[in-house]
Amino acid sequence: MKREVTPRRTGAARPSLIRGLFGVVLVASVMNFLFVFLKCEDEVGGQLKKKLEQFSTKKSVHVAHQATGDGTNQKEVSKAKATIAYAVSVTGCAAASDNLVQGAAVLGHSVRLSSIENPSSGSKYNYHLIAFVHPQAKACSHLFEKLGYEVLIRETPINVSDIRNEVYRADIAKQSCCGEKEFIKLYSYTLTDYPVVVHLDLDSVVLKPFDDLFDSMIDGPSAPARKRIPVMPGSPMPDAVHAFFTRDYNMVNLGHKHPGMQGGFLVVKPNTEYFEEYRELILEGNFKAGAGWNGTYGGYFGAKQIQGLCSYFFDGVHPNTAVELNRCFYNQMGDNPRKSRKHDEKLMCLMAGKNVKTAE
Repeated sequence: MKREVTPRRTGAARPSLIRGLFGVVLVASVMNFLFVFLKCEDEVGGQLKKKLEQFSTKKSVHVAHQATGDGTNQKEVSKAKATIAYAVSVTGCAAASDNLVQGAAVLGHSVRLSSIENPSSGSKYNYHLIAFVHPQAKACSHLFEKLGYEVLIRETPINVSDIRNEVYRADIAKQSCCGEKEFIKLYSYTLTDYPVVVHLDLDSVVLKPFDDLFDSMIDGPSAPARKRIPVMPGSPMPDAVHAFFTRDYNMVNLGHKHPGMQGGFLVVKPNTEYFEEYRELILEGNFKAGAGWNGTYGGYFGAKQIQGLCSYFFDGVHPNTAVELNRCFYNQMGDNPRKSRKHDEKLMCLMAGKNVKTAE
């Protein structure tokens, strides 16, 4: 595994995170992590269950120390610069089907391989796996515990009946897979025991360490890593970075100029004040049909949920506090981001040599 966090500036993109079933299958095959494709029997299933037990851990900050058994990993972990929380959200037991539980296994293993517990990764950071589980999914939460995730049972952070906008109040429960329950992702901001939280959807695989992102958020303006991070044009690096994200350009309806943040990949600094601000924005419900949050941030899938809310928060309420990453390197969605649908450079990777934008 290559040591550098930031891929080469020339040639094809080498993303740090890949999304979707194709990415999971591809990386799982490369890792020879074939057990995720075994047929499930009983809860997690026969041979798969035995494999899961190898990666199960006690609840502790350091996960999966049993990888070598010779003490090497523990020694490396003791030198970790910090422990990063990697969180996922589970909103219902239907969502904890065999495929997603297997996805959680692959994701957790890929996080370990991109941490200090795998010396060849070159990472300075340890990790801790966390699953935010809605009460409606409590019955299947043990499946994630078997995979080494610390399970935190969390209610939706707002009461839908308290939303003051009547139209938004009636609509939010009908949105996509999980309605208002998707907002449990916001509990990432409450994990104040960690300097940084990476929230990922369960169809994600981490290919390389995110050390440059972590260094930039923890060390501030003096971090050399800030100049190595590939960003989208027009996304400067503020002194204090509160979030890194990518946008979902393929989902934007024609006529809307504010693409939403891709809700399956969010890197944030815990901040309980931000958590309360998010809650208040939802309760205010300032979402206008056909236009979006504050009449501006909408026009795409998930606009009423995390993808639109986060866009409103960092583009409208707290501008110049978050950084949009180049999606050819981070959160590759399995599409062809090098090909523009329009003559708009924001829909392209801008890959070759000098065209790759890095933060100043």
